[in-house]
Amino acid sequence: MEKMKQKKPQYTPAKDFYPTAVPKPIDSLFVDTKRDILIYLEKHRIIPGHQNGTYEEQNVVLLTFPQHVMAHYLRFLQYGKIADRLAVNKMLGQNNAQSRLDMARYAGSLGGTQQQKNLRDQKRGWFSSEVQSKLGEKGAAFAKAKGVGAYDPNNLLDGLEAWQKKFQQDSAFRKQMLNNLQQGLQTQAQLGINIYDPVSQRHRVINGKGISIDGKIVPSPLFNCLFR
Repeated sequence: MEKMKQKKPQYTPAKDFYPTAVPKPIDSLFVDTKRDILIYLEKHRIIPGHQNGTYEEQNVVLLTFPQHVMAHYLRFLQYGKIADRLAVNKMLGQNNAQSRLDMARYAGSLGGTQQQKNLRDQKRGWFSSEVQSKLGEKGAAFAKAKGVGAYDPNNLLDGLEAWQKKFQQDSAFRKQMLNNLQQGLQTQAQLGINIYDPVSQRHRVINGKGISIDGKIVPSPLFNCLFR
């Protein structure tokens, strides 16, 4: 075991052996201590750079140029990452239409990720509450017109049945729901809103059923002024 610990690595940086006489690129030349020859090797990141892999020792293996190309090609076949195919094309010096298309796609994916981050930080676009509200209204109008989603009676019944089942069988869920209800009632009482607001309650009755006058149901818009 002690001998194994003291075993020299197969590849040693050539600059440690030939500090002045080794031709460039000196950082890519290694001495094969088993065969006592000078060999050109490249550092390959096991977790690649496009996945934030670093050149730390535990993430690096030394490969010959053909091995390095094959490593990226096999990664592309396994995971389908365009960045790996780009690495292959770049190492082989290819500049064909497919290479340029891959580069454009990869650059677009990087730019898209950064753009999403910018929008999130600045609360614009999809991350704007105003935009979300408008999209919600648009979606609700579509669902209402088509009778789908929340406006589909079957969906409502299925949702209610699922909620009731979970409420009965899941004690943690039941406790949380009751706690939420209690907190909601306390907040409404403190603010004097919803069920603790008489005007709001009158509106609910009127908006839901209207008011009967002389046997006729009068819709609420005629009486909104009474409760302003």
